[in-house]
Amino acid sequence: MSLIAGLVAGLLSACSGDGPASDAAASPSASSWGPELSYEEAFEQIPTEGAVELPLVWRLPEVDDANLADALRVSRLTMALDHYRASMFDPTEYSHLYRYVMTERMVDVRFPDGPHTGLRNDPPRSGPVWIWVLEVVGVSQLQAQVSYCVDYGWSGRPGVDTLPRVSRAGLESHELVREEAADGEFRWLVGWIRHQDAALGPEYRDECDAWANHTPDDLD
Repeated sequence: MSLIAGLVAGLLSACSGDGPASDAAASPSASSWGPELSYEEAFEQIPTEGAVELPLVWRLPEVDDANLADALRVSRLTMALDHYRASMFDPTEYSHLYRYVMTERMVDVRFPDGPHTGLRNDPPRSGPVWIWVLEVVGVSQLQAQVSYCVDYGWSGRPGVDTLPRVSRAGLESHELVREEAADGEFRWLVGWIRHQDAALGPEYRDECDAWANHTPDDLD
């Protein structure tokens, strides 16, 4: 397994497959998953800039369509939450927020044993991650796809990973569905995630590899 494949598997275990989910939206409520929040309250708890130890640097496209802009927002929040949790020793503290950005099926796939599913990050991951939003596509009025190139070159576990990584460019694609959520509003939710060449096809590989060459000096 390559370094990037292993990193992606650790971040997003059990989230790839043959097709998108299109089931009912999650029903966030006060439970073992945590307090009941409005969707906006949940969104505000997810820092798209990442953590101090693991900053996220975004390259964003212009999206004029308001519907697709909403899809991009939810997709970005999902990716940001993945990276933010990777920077924590105990990532389960923020598991409940996935119920506001993913379909119920995706939450069940990722957390089959509830919000405390998964191992602690020992040590947590640190170092900057650069994220390029390659495209935001409306498949239909109720389906969208957001695709990314991610530079993991300077992000890893201190004392474990050798940086910069040799294999550092990751491709990722989020398939979103628009459906009625727990609050009665129609909302975009991430229904499936694909990784590497399966996400976009090999034609994007060379372009992503060429772009993923940042250094910590690029943060200045």
